Amino acid sequence: MPEGVARVKDRAVDIDPDAQSVGLAGGGRVGDDFQVVFPGIALDWDRLLGVADTLGRDGCRATTSPS
Repeated sequence: MPEGVARVKDRAVDIDPDAQSVGLAGGGRVGDDFQVVFPGIALDWDRLLGVADTLGRDGCRATTSPS
């Protein structure tokens, strides 16, 4: 891992682009000015609240598209 990077191994349950944070299944939230979220191999855009509405906005990008 590069210096200053933290890996969080948990399941994301929502993304709040306004608060720049990701809600975790374990009950916590992770926030920063830059985040990388790996949705896994089976993409289920509707299961992660906020993703479909956030992609393409404020620098949020994905290698695949929910549409």
